[in-house]
Amino acid sequence: MLSDEEQLDLEIMFIRSLVCAFIGQAVDDLQKKCKSYKSDYVNAYANRDRETARKFLDSKAFLEICEALNLPADKIRARANAPRD
Repeated sequence: MLSDEEQLDLEIMFIRSLVCAFIGQAVDDLQKKCKSYKSDYVNAYANRDRETARKFLDSKAFLEICEALNLPADKIRARANAPRD
């Protein structure tokens, strides 16, 4: 059985991992090359993913999350905007 402190630490680590995965997905969505799919439906979803990622990385919430988790917001944004090799 975990102590209250250990349980809290695990919950904090889980939330941090979840938020970092969310940020990582936003970066991946922005780095995807703008390729055209045969399906208009798939194109619409890919465009929506890029737009949503851009809005998130430009939001005040993103800055506050980065500040709370001690993450480098500027470096994350730079990586998201860098072309992928």
